[in-house]
Amino acid sequence: MAQLGESRVLQLFMPMLDEHNRSVIQVASAHGQEPVLEVGPGDDCAVLTGDNRRTVITTDTLVHGQDFLDIWPAGPRSGGYEVGWKATTQNLADIAAMGAEPVSLFVSLSLPPETPYGWVEDFARGILDSLHACGATVCTVGGGDLGSARDASVTITAVGRCENPVLRSGAQPGDTVALAGRTGWADAGLRLLTTTGSLDSIEQLPSTEKERIERAVTHQLRPVSPIPAGRRAAAYGANAMLDLSDGLVKDARRIAEASGVDIVFNDPAITELARELVPVASLILEHQPHNDHGDSAVSLARECVLGGGEDHGLLACFPAGATIPEGFVALGSCSAQERSASRILCDGYELQNYGWEHYRA
Repeated sequence: MAQLGESRVLQLFMPMLDEHNRSVIQVASAHGQEPVLEVGPGDDCAVLTGDNRRTVITTDTLVHGQDFLDIWPAGPRSGGYEVGWKATTQNLADIAAMGAEPVSLFVSLSLPPETPYGWVEDFARGILDSLHACGATVCTVGGGDLGSARDASVTITAVGRCENPVLRSGAQPGDTVALAGRTGWADAGLRLLTTTGSLDSIEQLPSTEKERIERAVTHQLRPVSPIPAGRRAAAYGANAMLDLSDGLVKDARRIAEASGVDIVFNDPAITELARELVPVASLILEHQPHNDHGDSAVSLARECVLGGGEDHGLLACFPAGATIPEGFVALGSCSAQERSASRILCDGYELQNYGWEHYRA
């Protein structure tokens, strides 16, 4: 990077983003729609066209050493491709969770001077491939910034459009709580990636187990969020929705507290979500030096499902008796809040202390 300089680096990878934006604009025009991106990268500001929908905006940051590693203890690498992909997915999911359609991204990338140019090119490819994998096919890349820093970090701001945003605060007693996408897989992948030797012998495993382990690792490095499901949920009258970034229980609690309800998960539904993760949990336990909690593979798989974040599925609450849209699976229901604080319950027990928390002591 230091040898090429900022201007030369931008000249090398911007054509890739410009080609993507032209493709999105052509598709919109072919369907008789006005392109959202009027002026893209290259000017002081991007220009987005207006319409009668509301605009929603979100931003998120990934930092080297905190959110990704060049080389994980288990061996795999997180290069520019994985970082670009993951940063894009987590922002798209926030937009989808509002019932909105992502229309443009703005990317700020800070890198050490010794970063090879290929990292930046891979980063741009990761952004574009995430857009397609998540189904955000009309989302452009409107611009951004490239700078130098001691540690790599990326901040993406995403812009979306919707008629009426779906908030966290609208859940009602009797609502059905349903999930689109996965939960627990990215957490299982993180546990594998951070455990030395955990992936050394997977080639010797049966093909089904090997596929599940590879899926878990992929969900951590390159998560896929079901972006069109957000708009679908809004069209089916979802009262509340958010994306699962910090874990099923923790994020469900956010809906419950904002809405003043309790959420009750059905134990069979949670068990079914955990079932496919049991072989992955078995491998994790084989390589843990200690198992102080006495976990079994079944209990660890369940812990991943309830507490694991970064899958970026969509958790939505639909009115009682309403049809649950395709792609969602019912997990439970909302009930009237019985105590002073909202609770998350399953099989008669309150679920606590699950999920990711920044700055946790």
